[in-house]
Amino acid sequence: MKISFMTFSCPGRELEEIPRFARRAGYDGVEMRVDAGHKHGISSQSSYRDRLNAKKLFQREGIEIAAIATSIRFAYTDPVKRLEVLKKAKENIILASHLEAKIVRIFAGDQDSHEVTPEIARILGDCFSEAGDFAEKLDVIPVLETGHDIMKGKEEALAVIEHIRTSNFGILWNNADMTSDFFNALKDDMKHFHIHHNDVYGEQSDKIRILASFMKQVDYNGYISLEIISEKGMEDHELIKIANTWNQQISEG
Repeated sequence: MKISFMTFSCPGRELEEIPRFARRAGYDGVEMRVDAGHKHGISSQSSYRDRLNAKKLFQREGIEIAAIATSIRFAYTDPVKRLEVLKKAKENIILASHLEAKIVRIFAGDQDSHEVTPEIARILGDCFSEAGDFAEKLDVIPVLETGHDIMKGKEEALAVIEHIRTSNFGILWNNADMTSDFFNALKDDMKHFHIHHNDVYGEQSDKIRILASFMKQVDYNGYISLEIISEKGMEDHELIKIANTWNQQISEG
């Protein structure tokens, strides 16, 4: 299990500063949030030259780009809108490939529904199947964020998985909490984790240690990624302390 932080933690950092700080702070990677106005400037509209420069900056520091976090949502009943968002998803999958990121985060969304109805589950399955087949050739996995918006948890995820027709698909669990029931149901599809403010500053206790002990059973080599949205950015000492705590708990777990 590896650790990263999303650029929401440092939206004002210049691109070249980010991998340098990540290495110094003890992280393995950085999750790049795109299309959110972050100063790193990387997006699906970046030139190939800028992508190559970004990849070199990270490689120089020995830091991976853990994921590309998009704001794309697939749950549209309008087929024209679905074609539009699928196009955007594929553009970000290509971006991830150029940056050697293995994961692209995609939401379900609640544009046309406030729950995962059978129709929405089928739409999500169709979209992720097409995106997954496209991404497989580029060694990238599109992941569905679960534990967010209409994707409340295990039942919603299983409803979508029933319609998945590609082997190149994953679940992003938007939570540090792990139970045996959730793990047993989704362990084969879990590819990425987001850890939030309450998991870091609240009653954190053994959450990361327990999560690590579960994921060790399936030889998980992906990331847990810090997602704390901060307009001004987090203090360096906060990010360093979190990395030290996580690395210790993962080792113990």
